[in-house]
Amino acid sequence: EINDKRPAFWNNNATLDSVYRMVDIIARRYASRGNELAGYEVIGEPALNDKGDARTPDKIIPFYSTVLRTIRKYDQRRYFLLTPGPWGKPTNYQGFNGYPIKDEKVIYGAHMYMPDEYTHQGVKQRPRGFEYPGRVKLTNWDKEVLRKQLKSLKDFENKTGHLILVGEFQSVRWARGANIWIKDVLDLLEENKWSWAMYGFQCDTEFWDPYFDVINPGEDPDQWKIDYKGKNTEEWKILTNYFHKNVE
Repeated sequence: EINDKRPAFWNNNATLDSVYRMVDIIARRYASRGNELAGYEVIGEPALNDKGDARTPDKIIPFYSTVLRTIRKYDQRRYFLLTPGPWGKPTNYQGFNGYPIKDEKVIYGAHMYMPDEYTHQGVKQRPRGFEYPGRVKLTNWDKEVLRKQLKSLKDFENKTGHLILVGEFQSVRWARGANIWIKDVLDLLEENKWSWAMYGFQCDTEFWDPYFDVINPGEDPDQWKIDYKGKNTEEWKILTNYFHKNVE
């Protein structure tokens, strides 16, 4: 299997060219759409898994540059979203000054799942039992610790003036304190006046979907299960309060 997390993807010109052709098709097809299309993102979590250690692909700059040139053949008014690797973490912005890509519609982004051991617990057989606020590994995680994880991204914004989008954040629905984590993250995003999108509304993976919630809260939290509850979940109520902050 060849994907963007493997060296074979980045070292094969035929594979890269197939991506550029697909970008060409997408930009040509959707350039005439309305305001529902705000921008383009191609590889939102650049990471090269090389012998178990993730790093930013060496060819990410020429890749992004070529993708942007391809988009601009058809669409000059929409944003192009960039992110440093690996995995688009907000902490990757420490010491990062941006890519040498000049365009008035470049926007920088991040995905917020920290700490991953908490937000991804129970996924792909990861251990469960973490709570928020609470201890994960050697750190007692709370809102102030989350704020520190976002500081590098804020410093980057202050230094460069680029617009910021946090395009993903979420905790698995069965994590203890998940809604507290959600609200703390939302508070911080609003505090920084960043645009955001959560993951993953009505997606194919139920444990990310805010329409799902714990159905057996009286049992041991390590055994919590989730099921569809629609707009009656506590998380959806939290999100709705923030949706009301939107302005035209």
